[in-house]
Amino acid sequence: MKKMIHMFLILLLIFSCKQEPKFTNNNFGSKSVSDTIVINDKTDKVIFIKPTIKYLDSIKNTYKNQDDFYTIADDSNFYTAEAGNFLKENNMDTINVYNNKILKIGNSIIKLSEYKPWSLLLYKKNKNIINVFPIDIEKEFNNYFLKKDNALSSINDIFLKYNINSSNILNKNEEDFDSNGTKDYMLIIQNSNGTRSLLQIENENNSYSLLFKNDHVILCEDCGNGAESFYDYNVDKSILVFSSSFKSDEEIYKTDFEFKNEGNGSFSLNSVSVFISEIGKSEENKITLSENNFGTISLKDFNYSKFLSKYILKNR
Repeated sequence: MKKMIHMFLILLLIFSCKQEPKFTNNNFGSKSVSDTIVINDKTDKVIFIKPTIKYLDSIKNTYKNQDDFYTIADDSNFYTAEAGNFLKENNMDTINVYNNKILKIGNSIIKLSEYKPWSLLLYKKNKNIINVFPIDIEKEFNNYFLKKDNALSSINDIFLKYNINSSNILNKNEEDFDSNGTKDYMLIIQNSNGTRSLLQIENENNSYSLLFKNDHVILCEDCGNGAESFYDYNVDKSILVFSSSFKSDEEIYKTDFEFKNEGNGSFSLNSVSVFISEIGKSEENKITLSENNFGTISLKDFNYSKFLSKYILKNR
């Protein structure tokens, strides 16, 4: 009997000892009304479900060897504390709630009694709330909060999803465009109809997402758009450049396009240099265009033919 009382006192100390992370719900705008806790739904958060003393008493008596109960409780508190430390390092808002309470988050009503104590609820607005165990927090945190909804686990999964045949890849550049420590991709592919597409694929924590597929940047030769050739295509972390040659009835237009990385992996048109010469003559007239002329045009939305018509050929 003395041993059991001693162990129970140890268990109580475990719940209040310094190892357990301290959480606050002050920054959630929470308020208690009876057994219901209302939490605003504007921020991501993780809810720690704590067992009440009444609950602990009820499950303790189900163990023939109560030392097993205290071992499980000790392990649960350890992993809960580790999960709390991980979330603190990742600046995630957290809240502790006993398992006899009811939560109201936005339009969701959650009876915590339906979930196992020492488990966690992950909440993100416009996503389904999920229940995980503290030992799995790192993997589940990355999948739930960081992985994009359309993200896939490999570059080959992207190819399969969007019907990209690797043999049709004309150019493949790997750079850490968004400076997150992982390589992203910029591809030019040859389509079955002879056209070409430019694709940017993001890699975030080894989760791959297609940011865009633009069919109007690098056009094919003799596709009825007047472009005779595209050349000097090059990509690095900070810029994407390519050149084109266009021939009208009387003139040849050699155009250099430069797109700059805005710092987050998104490219926008920075400058355009046009060299115009009459057919049969070597003398060139140079025109330089900048954002002051054409405004902000993202690589995602760039249309070569429309740009040529609107900004280069309109006054010729």
